[in-house]
Amino acid sequence: MDGVSPLCERWTAIDTEFQSRRTCLCGCSRNILLDYKLGKNVFLLLEDVQVLKKEGSEFNDNDITEELIFPRKDVWLLRKEINELKVLLHGVLSEVNELEKTLGMERTNPVAAWLDRVRSLRDRYDSIEADIKSTCNCMGDCYLNCPPSEEDGMTAAALLVKVREATAERSNLTKLVEAIPGPSSLETDSPLKEALEKLRSIFFKKHKAGVIGVCGMGGIGKTTLLKRFEDELRHRPGDFKTIIFVVVSKEPNAQKIQKEIGEKLGIFFSEGDSVEDQAPKVYAALHDNKFVLLLDDVWDGIKLKNILTHIGVPFPNEENKCKFILTSRNAGTCNKMGASNHKVKVGYLKSEEAWTLFKKNVGEMTINSDPDIQVQAETMAKKCGGLPLALMVIGSAMASKTTIQEWKHAASSMEELRTNKIEGMEVELLSSLKLSYDSLPDDTIKECFLYCCLYPEDWEIEKEELVDYWVGEGLFDDDYGDEIDKARGEGHSIIGRLKGAHLLETDHYDDSYVRMHDVIRDMALWISGKREDKFLVHAGLGLKEAPEPQKWSGNKRISLMYNDIKNLPNLISDCPNLSTLLIQYNRNLSGKVSSGFFQSMTNLRVLDLSVTNIESLPIELGWLTGLRYLNLSNTNKLDSIPKELSFPKLQSIELDDLPKLESICEHPLLFPSLKVLSVRKCNHLKKLPLEINSAPDLKKIKGEQEWWDWLVWDDELIKQKFVTLHSKIFEVCSLPPILYIPINFSFLFSISIGIFSFFLIAW
Repeated sequence: MDGVSPLCERWTAIDTEFQSRRTCLCGCSRNILLDYKLGKNVFLLLEDVQVLKKEGSEFNDNDITEELIFPRKDVWLLRKEINELKVLLHGVLSEVNELEKTLGMERTNPVAAWLDRVRSLRDRYDSIEADIKSTCNCMGDCYLNCPPSEEDGMTAAALLVKVREATAERSNLTKLVEAIPGPSSLETDSPLKEALEKLRSIFFKKHKAGVIGVCGMGGIGKTTLLKRFEDELRHRPGDFKTIIFVVVSKEPNAQKIQKEIGEKLGIFFSEGDSVEDQAPKVYAALHDNKFVLLLDDVWDGIKLKNILTHIGVPFPNEENKCKFILTSRNAGTCNKMGASNHKVKVGYLKSEEAWTLFKKNVGEMTINSDPDIQVQAETMAKKCGGLPLALMVIGSAMASKTTIQEWKHAASSMEELRTNKIEGMEVELLSSLKLSYDSLPDDTIKECFLYCCLYPEDWEIEKEELVDYWVGEGLFDDDYGDEIDKARGEGHSIIGRLKGAHLLETDHYDDSYVRMHDVIRDMALWISGKREDKFLVHAGLGLKEAPEPQKWSGNKRISLMYNDIKNLPNLISDCPNLSTLLIQYNRNLSGKVSSGFFQSMTNLRVLDLSVTNIESLPIELGWLTGLRYLNLSNTNKLDSIPKELSFPKLQSIELDDLPKLESICEHPLLFPSLKVLSVRKCNHLKKLPLEINSAPDLKKIKGEQEWWDWLVWDDELIKQKFVTLHSKIFEVCSLPPILYIPINFSFLFSISIGIFSFFLIAW
């Protein structure tokens, strides 16, 4: 302790000198880091403290406060990191412009998206800084120390996360430019070429054409055409200031559409704000901004018109000279949106073009290897009916087939499906696409694929969540048993294989998500509907009431996610085969779940009740003895979990962001199969229901370091067991370390080296 006292005396001297000059002429609280001498002394002091801490010295709390060292820490840190991001922006933009000019190439889509996102973040920071300045009369940098409004504080913290994400994404932009697509791709297909030429003509020559419709069969290439035209607009000198691409889908969600438009305009939406609250911001950003709004996959023109008006999007007129371009399977939808005189129809590929596309996806080496294979391939290509999506999906499925027997079997399978007296192109398409499903190598991958249709249409499916569900269902048990990490690895491998088969697509902006094309999803639902163990999928439909109890009967998987359901049935009496139940994101679902609701779900394995307002769980939940995955995250009113619950097979439990949760059962529980426990942002949870023999297979605990340090243990042996495992199983949340600084001297001394780098920059 001899070395501690001198350091405390040094701090007292620094603090005394600082207190004598801690305000500026405007009365603003000053920052000790703005003073070079004092800031340097603090830094040197902390270095010495770190040395003693490593040697085992202990420090008592002192009068030093978080506000003194880090006044407005979030804004200070945001200012530093946004400036670093601006440097990256300038560097990428300069390099891209030079490459485009000298090589005649164009920026890649990921680069264009990153540049737009960074500009948006820069503008949002400027807005925050302006708001803070407006509340402070100081002419210097002391305005950053003025207490911000609650809204500005929340905005700065949220924006800091986005800035860090954008900074990290820069390292992934390895390919900045690419060759401008030439006639070898889209424009060699005459229907798409003709449609693109007509779209250009209407857009650039018919100035009164405010709304333009692109219509055609599902999978015909409408989205491809729209994205190609978007690229042309972004690289063509013109007077359209803003170009916005939005996927609408069959059941349009006003809040989702408004948020996508707002993000591309640099508008920050606070959590809990309604569509009505944000509509004036959207309108203000667009009404004098000559913009082009590209609306993909529109089903109901009247509903969409009402939504756009409701969320604050002004319609094109002669005064604002803005334009809408929409795609739809139905020409009538285009008419209802106001495009009756300005429609572009995308037709089917001609036989020669279809054959070329099919060969490209199969591989000419395979087709040319045997004349009989070529005959079968030509037959299959013809049965795709000139539909590009079917040609690509089926062609990819046949790429690995190298024997005539495989080709004959595949061709006969297509023929059998078409003789089932199914009328209409939609069903013929599904029959054709089913070959790609049949070509999947095993039942496990097929089950994984069908599972994806539980999500809403045109949905961004988070890969980690999807794999969690697959593992929870036990789809990989035959190969990996209880080895959860290996099972998760297999799950990600299957996602890659489904993408390779064109059954899943990478999200346009975030590689951690995948999408399922709506036609492919229709096919998956069609397949699941023909099985004995059917699916009940009412996801993202805006339902106010849950399906009637009799509709639950006999289903293997039920998805009611992303609705507005208020109550669940009191009694479900016939669901013995139900293995997955997804009810997350029903924010109006409140109160207590009835004791009879889970009564017949004896084989349930995956249960997701996250982001609801349920207040308590019935003890009958404990009847779900086969449950392997349970997610109760963001059920904000839930304060405890019944002590009667017993989950002998539970492998993963998610209890994130439960501000009222104080206990997980009153007494220690045995979790013989538990491998993952997630309790992030559970600030009132001070004790885990673990004893010396609990959770022998536990691999990972997810939570904040500060929370871990404050946990209460009944017995020193129990604590020692989990402390010993701490370094092996504990996963600290990836939140900014600065957010975890308590207001006391001892923790300041244990601050991470990442904060020291902040000290240096702050000088």
